Amino acid sequence: MPPENKPYEYVIVSSGAGGSPLAARLALAIVVLLLIDAGGDHSRLRKVEIPTQTKQDRKLTYLTPDGDYYSGVNPPESSKVLGNHYPRVGALGGCTQHLALVPVAPARNDWDDIKNLTRDQNWDVDCMQEYFKIEKNQYLSPEHDTTKAHGFNGWLSTTIEPLDLYTRDLNFFLEYDINNNLPDRDSTSVFSRVPLSISTPEWKRAAPRNWFYDIATAKNVDGFKKHRLDIALHTLVTKVNFDTTGGKPKATGVDYLYGESLCRADPRSSPTGNAGTPGSVSATREVIISGGAFDAPQILKLSGIGPAEELKNFGIPVIKDLPGVGGNLQDRYEVSVTVSSSSNFTLFHNCTFITTDDDPCYEAWGRPSPDPLAHGSYATDGIAMAMFLRSSTAGPDQDLWVSGAPGLYQGTTSRGWRNDAGAVNLTSADPRDTPRITFRSFGEGDQSRAVDAEKDPQAVVDGMRLAIQVFDTLEPLETDQSFKRVWPPAKIRLEEDLKQWARDEAWGHHASCTCPIGADGDPFAVLVGQFCVRGVDGLRVVDASAFPKTPELFPVVGIYMLAKKAVDDILEDAR
Repeated sequence: MPPENKPYEYVIVSSGAGGSPLAARLALAIVVLLLIDAGGDHSRLRKVEIPTQTKQDRKLTYLTPDGDYYSGVNPPESSKVLGNHYPRVGALGGCTQHLALVPVAPARNDWDDIKNLTRDQNWDVDCMQEYFKIEKNQYLSPEHDTTKAHGFNGWLSTTIEPLDLYTRDLNFFLEYDINNNLPDRDSTSVFSRVPLSISTPEWKRAAPRNWFYDIATAKNVDGFKKHRLDIALHTLVTKVNFDTTGGKPKATGVDYLYGESLCRADPRSSPTGNAGTPGSVSATREVIISGGAFDAPQILKLSGIGPAEELKNFGIPVIKDLPGVGGNLQDRYEVSVTVSSSSNFTLFHNCTFITTDDDPCYEAWGRPSPDPLAHGSYATDGIAMAMFLRSSTAGPDQDLWVSGAPGLYQGTTSRGWRNDAGAVNLTSADPRDTPRITFRSFGEGDQSRAVDAEKDPQAVVDGMRLAIQVFDTLEPLETDQSFKRVWPPAKIRLEEDLKQWARDEAWGHHASCTCPIGADGDPFAVLVGQFCVRGVDGLRVVDASAFPKTPELFPVVGIYMLAKKAVDDILEDAR
């Protein structure tokens, strides 16, 4: 159903890692709010519920003359390069419904950098660490949390894989807590077990969608809704509306189109089909955008907030000239080293990866049991351990994350630091059209940054070389077992060849920083430290786009923490 025609105090646009926990906490604070998302609710799909990762693809994608998509090294003749495939989720919960479930706490510098930019002590690492207590830790006891880093009563269930799953393939145990709160945690190179956001004893994906949905559907004893929170799905926000009669524009609500698969980024969308049913909804206090690194700047620009020249080119009235909207696009680099084994992984013996109705591994996962091992291989995403390291070009903190997982997954060894020249630009004034997304990786298009940018491929190669060394020296666990490197091909070994491979094959899926928090006086700062959009009232952005620099580690927990801080800021301003 489309949104109800009634006023809300707050309207939140999009339900991803920022929007869902933000809406849940505001609802618990007894405010009247609406959460809008362009997707549907797919949380009961098998591939969403099980933690295991089944995706097999190469990222560089072509459109063939037959109209099909091709990913590989030998595209059909006359195929058109579309760029790297960047999977997103059009669903309640956003990317948290498909991410790899790695709840690693942010680096201390992620918060100190924002504190130094804004001169706001509320961003101090000790203050922000308290927001990590969203966790419901299920692998430590409070007595074993020696650095007092963890939460035990929050909504985000975390656990670690039982290594007995691997005993036939692996036979050692690690006790280091990668989410500790020690001052040297981010600079210490370490081999660690990796926490997972999985709820036990069900061994299902733990995501804010579940917490948020429980709050939205909770009932009082009289059968009426307990919280004044509504959800509008299949609702594409087209712009934010403003009252411009005063001295400063104030957000008053949003316009939308109601219908399924309206955004043309959705492969189910038709360029000539259903255009959606238009409508609008009002917000008496604030509109909060949580669309992420791509959608947040697009919505702001369609609403008249962004670089004035770009807006005028598409006939969009300028509400506020903010040249930083859509710029500063950043991501980390991911490149894999893959080998094939002459014998199968015992962990996935007989698994069909839910491609059949009678998948024995799915059946084992779904059977109730207090024993985690009884749920089998689908109770894991395959990432049990990782190395957190410093490359030869690193500063004081780690800049490499190296892990292994069973499966053909072309991604993940390194993270990038110096690729902040990307941009998200409009392609039209039609909100259904996808924006033009340009990642300027490795200093592309900016010769002034060439020397500094060269450090990134070197860091990636350092990670690749370590992975290659691991495989080259790997001792077979079975008689006659052998390993063959398939990605990159074994013939690629020289330093320059590996660097070129990294430039050609690196991709990422942690886009961020396109509506950055920044310092007063910085013309490219979009937000103040309380997430408010500069130059207007009643409008905030709370998602990955708010980071001024790509987070040093996996970003999702950092976004959850942003959302919790944003609730404190919103409620403080509402007093």
